Amino acid sequence: MTPVIVIGTMQGREAWAEDCRRSIKGASVAIVYSTGFELSVIGEAARQFSEFIFLPDSTEVLDPLDLVERCFSHHRSVSLSQFPAPFGMYLGKYRSDHVQQLGVPLVPDKVAAVRYETEWTRQYASIAAYENLGNLPHSNTFEQRHGRLNMVCENRWLRRYKASWDEITMTQEHERIERERSKA
Repeated sequence: MTPVIVIGTMQGREAWAEDCRRSIKGASVAIVYSTGFELSVIGEAARQFSEFIFLPDSTEVLDPLDLVERCFSHHRSVSLSQFPAPFGMYLGKYRSDHVQQLGVPLVPDKVAAVRYETEWTRQYASIAAYENLGNLPHSNTFEQRHGRLNMVCENRWLRRYKASWDEITMTQEHERIERERSKA
């Protein structure tokens, strides 16, 4: 089986997706465009691949060879962040049989996407044998990148640029995404 990393993105975020793609070595990369948030990409990837690592486009892989080796050396799922719950920020290696068993809800907006980040991922963790690998809790590091202020969360394997980390930034990100979705 060829290790596959799926990058979830949407139109207008090509620079983010390209940064993520460039950071990956040692695995095949599939870039999936969606206006349906992370779960729609995870659902699509589960139809195409038996196992895959899911990364939002605002993620960079710092140690791709080790990450791929650790994730694909066995057939268990792998949670790449435990914040705010297992598979936090949807980061992880998923097995399609577990995704299909659980099902993927339609996610209407950013607020629901954030809610499912703990609800759906906890349900996934309850049916899938998984390993914890690292964590990406909130930090006090911020960086301007691709026209927005980002909280930078980092560990040995990943760096994540988060656009929303509190109620104000989540509302702003929700409004930005709704504007982008209306253009599509």
